[in-house]
Amino acid sequence: MAENMKFVTIELSKKQIDTDHPKHNEVNNKDYLRVFAPGGGVFFYPAESIKVKQDNPQRVYFSRPEGTELQVYYSRRRENVPDEAPNEEKYEKSTKTVKIEDLKAMYDEERKIYAENNGFVNMTVPTSWGRHFDSKSGDEYVSVAIPIKEGDRDTYYSFVVSADNFKESTKEEGMSYFGFPKKNKDNESYVVRLKSSVKQSDGEYKDIYKDISSAELKEFVNAAKERSHVKDLFVSAEISAKLVRNFEGNGKQLASVSVPVYESETAEKALFYDIIVPAERIRSTNNENIVTLSLFKNGPDGTDYNFSAKRSVKNNNGDYEDVVKKMTSSEVISHFEQSKQRFRETHQEAAHSLADELSEGEAHAKPENTENAVPRRLNSHHR
Repeated sequence: MAENMKFVTIELSKKQIDTDHPKHNEVNNKDYLRVFAPGGGVFFYPAESIKVKQDNPQRVYFSRPEGTELQVYYSRRRENVPDEAPNEEKYEKSTKTVKIEDLKAMYDEERKIYAENNGFVNMTVPTSWGRHFDSKSGDEYVSVAIPIKEGDRDTYYSFVVSADNFKESTKEEGMSYFGFPKKNKDNESYVVRLKSSVKQSDGEYKDIYKDISSAELKEFVNAAKERSHVKDLFVSAEISAKLVRNFEGNGKQLASVSVPVYESETAEKALFYDIIVPAERIRSTNNENIVTLSLFKNGPDGTDYNFSAKRSVKNNNGDYEDVVKKMTSSEVISHFEQSKQRFRETHQEAAHSLADELSEGEAHAKPENTENAVPRRLNSHHR
């Protein structure tokens, strides 16, 4: 029977124990402490059985087998009884027998209600998102800027916290934490004012404001951190759709991407190397002539992801052979950016669009080995 006995543990703050007025029981020679129970009640518990948590001296706990009954005492002030009346006339007393598992449930419910209506909404952001400044009165504050998705673009909004409330995390390097109250003094949702500056048609900037609850702010902060994390995982560039050829290999949907590479700073033209990526790494845009190439920065082992980029050249025997060039995801994107920069430098005399810049790649999209643009060995798949 004892082997199947279940114990119930109740954890409390030291503030919920009256340690200043112990009561001594002459029968068992033990000291008892008054413990504040949910709903305004109290019960008495042996001081020696209330243990202090080793990792937090301000917290205590006690355990008893499931089914253990405790007597909880309640005292309610009677209405219309003068203050000078004896206590037995002023107060109505009652006793309730509660099992320890039910008492634990009562504490849990009390904490839940308190957390919903009191306390703080805490959140963390990269420390770099905060900018310290001093007010006119000399007080130090931190302005925190976060991107909020509005339609198809991010708008940066800022809000202010006191410098004392913006603390560097000891658990997450490069992160800081802060909090806002859940409720204001009228027991309504605490409101945080966000500010952004929007450029007007005349070139001037106009301040706009957004008032949201502290709970809503946490949702925006978490969404901003998630998008920031995703951006850290990928590198991307918009490229000409003509530089991409979709095909199927080994039962998978793949894409061959022609990467423009200038072999030297003095090279006048780019040579095109082909890399193979999963088809989902290519995303369409609003312009049917342009697609977005999005690549993981790192491989599963956390190191730079490397491609075996290839181009085919004709040898002295008239046969084609592969020239292989290793390049990381970041280098792939860098080659595309360099190609765009070269185009801009040589086409400054006329206004142009992004499509114009990307068209440079189209002019070189068909190297000598057009018919062999898809490498024969598909060993550079990008996850």
